[in-house]
Amino acid sequence: SMPSVYVGENKSVGYTKMYGATEFKFDFDTNTTTASSLIDSTVYTQGSTSNPSYAWYVGGQPGPAVSNSQKITYATDTSADNPSSRVAVARHTMGAISGQSHSYLMGGGGTPTGYVSTTSKLTHSNDTTVDLPGSHLASVRYMISTGHGGGAHAYMFRGMPGTGPNAHTKTERITFANDTTSTLPSSSNMVTTLDKVPYWGCGNLQCTTHCYYAGGATPTGGASITSTFQKLTFSNETWAVSPSYMTIPYRQVTGLTANSSKGYVAGGWNTPAYKVDYITFADDTWATEPSMTLPSSLPGSTNAWGGSSATCL
Repeated sequence: SMPSVYVGENKSVGYTKMYGATEFKFDFDTNTTTASSLIDSTVYTQGSTSNPSYAWYVGGQPGPAVSNSQKITYATDTSADNPSSRVAVARHTMGAISGQSHSYLMGGGGTPTGYVSTTSKLTHSNDTTVDLPGSHLASVRYMISTGHGGGAHAYMFRGMPGTGPNAHTKTERITFANDTTSTLPSSSNMVTTLDKVPYWGCGNLQCTTHCYYAGGATPTGGASITSTFQKLTFSNETWAVSPSYMTIPYRQVTGLTANSSKGYVAGGWNTPAYKVDYITFADDTWATEPSMTLPSSLPGSTNAWGGSSATCL
């Protein structure tokens, strides 16, 4: 899921709900991480989205999808059930992205018909969510990555299921003003040479000029975890594999945009599983933030991967 890049008046904080039960709060001003418990402890793989004041965690699992929605208030560090923002048909593993006045929840699974291409719109001002029948994704999928720079539209890419490590490499775009979706030409496809578009990579990393897709595993079984990443430049809508690398190979790591200059990744199905790293958007370099390491008193690595994240930006 993607945070918004519209900068608000609040502190630079974020939340993530990991697969299973573990939840963390990140303070990017003090570079600290703490255990949190604002979201229902039994629900995970929600579609998560945000604006400068609130975050919404919609749907999720275990088992068949659940029809939950909870809303976090950043200023008070509190949460409450938010029934009006539930999706019409319960889904889990939705992609999500936030514009200035509304968010989109895209795709997902766990419905009576399985995985879907549905796009839903959550209006921030009144906490209502409606399906957009004319704005479906080009294909049925889940775990979609997204990015935008605070402009007129957003991008959707990757996701599962697929037939191999280079499935779902087309880039789609949604326009905020009229909710229309389109598939960009092949010149905007992700880079597929040398299996550079693995499964279980990380989105949720963006600034005003570009966004990223980082890490993941190939082939489908996840035997080979990678530290490569690629970047979508918004001005020409093209992808390129970076000559830099992440600090270690990452799979199913959680991404968060902290501010206009840095994005963070936390946890993951990798070793060590409690690491927190950051990317500097200006030069695409990665470094570790030791003070933000996930609390080690929490259970093992299976509770530190597959996170649903949101930040107050």
